[in-house]
Amino acid sequence: MTKKELDNIIEKGELPKDELDEFWSNFTYFFLLIAFVIVTTYGIYKSSSLGKLESSQIMLFLFGVFILVFTFFSKKNEKRLKKVNTMRGIEKNIEIIEKLNSREFIELTYNSENYYSGSLKTSFGKTHKIVFICVENEIFYNLRNVGSHRGRMPYNFGIDTINEFKIKRKIKNYVQQHI
Repeated sequence: MTKKELDNIIEKGELPKDELDEFWSNFTYFFLLIAFVIVTTYGIYKSSSLGKLESSQIMLFLFGVFILVFTFFSKKNEKRLKKVNTMRGIEKNIEIIEKLNSREFIELTYNSENYYSGSLKTSFGKTHKIVFICVENEIFYNLRNVGSHRGRMPYNFGIDTINEFKIKRKIKNYVQQHI
């Protein structure tokens, strides 16, 4: 990762394309949601033509549409960088990230200049990809669900939020300890 690429990422506020943006791993999940919406639409059409439309069919359709819209929204925003203000220099921010790597549930596998990439270690294996970018006074980070070989959801029903909160809290704790 060159300095110019890093500056470009920070300026845009989002990560560039990577292995998690591969078409087929994303297509599987979107295909299932679209198929669900089509099937419920067909069910509503058939039921209404027979005069036996039920509210549960409409609720299933609306649920499918909601999840589909939420999935597109999550996919669009999943590469966005979040930041933690540290009020520390780049060297201190790098120390914080290296402490997270050595002591916590994060396993960093790539390091280039101020760019770190790795994964979260959980009881289910490596479930999320994490990226840290250290700059003056701030640490930028991004957390993305990895999924499996059969598809990848761009969200994880609250687990992402909990993990982001843990990461942000750990960084702030290290900052308060003056590491």
